[in-house]
Amino acid sequence: MPDLFTYGHLTLEYRFRYQDGSYHWIQDSQRLVRSSDSAPDEVIGSWIDVTSRKEAEEAQEKAEGELED
Repeated sequence: MPDLFTYGHLTLEYRFRYQDGSYHWIQDSQRLVRSSDSAPDEVIGSWIDVTSRKEAEEAQEKAEGELED
C-alpha cells in the first residue's frame, strides 16, 4: 500500500453501501503538508463520488468481454 508519509500524497477508492442497498464509489485523495523544517504538519484531503465513472468502466469491460466472445 502506498505510504502517505513517503510519497506525500495518497489516492484510494472505496465502495460504500447506502441504507437503501445501493453502492457508491468514493475517491479519497490525501496530501501531506510539511512545515518549513520538513516535519509532517497536517493532512488535507477530499472525497469525490466517482460512482458514474466506475459504472462506465464496468460497462466498457463487459462490452469488451462480449466482443471477445
